[in-house]
Amino acid sequence: MILRPGLIFFLSALEGIFVFVQLLFIPSETANMNAFGLSGTRMLLLSLIAAGISGFLTGGILSSAPGTKKTRRKVSRLFSNDSVLFFILLILYSVFFFSIQVLFLIHSPVREWDSSIRALSLRASGMLVWGVLCSVQFLIFLQRKAGFLTRCRSIFTVPKMVLLFGLPNLVYALLCWKAGNSGWFYRIEHFEWFFFLPFQLTAIAWLGRPLVNKTRNAEKITAGFTFIMVTLVTFVIYRFTGQLMGRWNTPAKAYWNHLAEAFWQGDLFLTNPDTTHDLTFYNGHWFVPNPPLPAIIMMPLIKFSSAYTFNTALFSAWVGAINSGIIFLILRKASQRGLLQTASKANLWLTAVFAIGTNHWWLSILGQMWFVSQILAVTFSALAVLSALNNRQPFITGTLLGLAVLSRPNLFALFPFLLGIALFEAFTFPEIRWRTAFRWVMAAGIPVLAAGLSLLGYNYLRFENWFDFGYVTINGADWIRDAVTKYGMFNLHFLKTNLDVMLFRVPQISIQGNKLMFDPGIAGYSLFVMTPPVFYCFRRFKINWWTLGALISIFISLCMLLTYHNTGAEQIGYRYAMDFILPLILLMGQGMGKKAAWLFRCLTGIAVLINAISIHWWFLGR
Repeated sequence: MILRPGLIFFLSALEGIFVFVQLLFIPSETANMNAFGLSGTRMLLLSLIAAGISGFLTGGILSSAPGTKKTRRKVSRLFSNDSVLFFILLILYSVFFFSIQVLFLIHSPVREWDSSIRALSLRASGMLVWGVLCSVQFLIFLQRKAGFLTRCRSIFTVPKMVLLFGLPNLVYALLCWKAGNSGWFYRIEHFEWFFFLPFQLTAIAWLGRPLVNKTRNAEKITAGFTFIMVTLVTFVIYRFTGQLMGRWNTPAKAYWNHLAEAFWQGDLFLTNPDTTHDLTFYNGHWFVPNPPLPAIIMMPLIKFSSAYTFNTALFSAWVGAINSGIIFLILRKASQRGLLQTASKANLWLTAVFAIGTNHWWLSILGQMWFVSQILAVTFSALAVLSALNNRQPFITGTLLGLAVLSRPNLFALFPFLLGIALFEAFTFPEIRWRTAFRWVMAAGIPVLAAGLSLLGYNYLRFENWFDFGYVTINGADWIRDAVTKYGMFNLHFLKTNLDVMLFRVPQISIQGNKLMFDPGIAGYSLFVMTPPVFYCFRRFKINWWTLGALISIFISLCMLLTYHNTGAEQIGYRYAMDFILPLILLMGQGMGKKAAWLFRCLTGIAVLINAISIHWWFLGR
């Protein structure tokens, strides 16, 4: 039942009375007491609340009393003016915006340690909640009386949208800049903005739909907006998860920020690192053994800050969120090109599987050396796939894959998958022109080969050995170093253990007292348990050039991973699955068909739940 206009005003007044009483009886500090034992700030707030209550009571009486029809007609005529309508919307949105922003600011888990924030929470929370409720309730009143929302869409122009959404954000930014300092800004990073940004963009999309529909590129604009929304929503999930789990700043063993700074100084090693775990000591210096792409990507960012203020957890969350947006673009383009039959909603379900139904979620909030390498490898391999789907020059596609190799060398295994996409675009299976295929392989293969050679050169500059990546002498877990020393980096000896973790190991579930215990273990567990929608890879399978390329790439990846000297060490699920997640996601899309059936949605829900519980266990439960 929708509230009548008069009742909306009386409800707002009643809410205001509760806020007034709550604020009235909060004790003031002795030093701030003035009249009636209240501080000057408290007196001002109470006066504003009392004025608001009076205004709502007056509005309720005017909306309900029989003798006020003439006044109501005058008010209705006032609402018919487009300029007045926009001004009212600006006021309502500003109240809603500031109330939501400050509420999140004072209740975010990151700010619990701040006594001033706690004092603000005690005194301002009720008033801010009232501001949110009043703005929504008054919007309902205007919709009932004047078809407010429908008219807003018809009167909007680009300048009005910029003013409506830009002005509150600008004022809030100025207030934060004026009130804060560099240390405060570094700690909070204004996450409340990111948390609220998807809502703002949704409102912009709804109001701006009539404008977009008039353009020639409506479909492209919609796709671009969806990419931004997927990225932002994923970022909010990742960053808020990090906050809840206590991982919002740069952790120990991040290293890449310091290596980026070392690169600017002309060094390849770290100077006096805080910890040396997982580093390699050679010739009096500590080196990061991993390939250098993450440090290279961070270099421009480090240039404008410093290694000590650069937040690798924030960087990681953004990269992971962008990965999710790229996955959506890949699925959309694959549907347009005929690789998949999936509709837009099905593509969003598949994107959700990737973003929060795999351990990409966990990887993206850690901010540590190994994991940043892994998600950046996903970024550039995903861009390579998108390049192939868009029929870009094979040299561009190969360059993007080469960049992925500079983060994780074994991602060269995706080359057949990219070739398969190119062949699918050009030929009907099993037709092929070998000369055309050879030219594509040569053009795309040159930058990948160059990336591999540059890694060998990087090894020589560090360790005076072309083939030494620093893993044999790494200052890591004894069992990993011993395994490499005895059997080498790759050996069939590791097949059984890798196969067990990748496919067969399951979390331990038990009942202890009145509690249900979930223990996934730090060694990881089966890909099929972590991400049950993977079973869809075996459904509706069809052989064509891209699926053949996908199978070959997955096979090459598995041959390396199953004989690798460790399973991923301490992890949630099987993190090395990210090396072949791209062909896996597209094979899932083929198995899904046009729509996400109820079974796929259920399996996705299970995947999200398992990953969420595992993340909680990793940070807080073990």
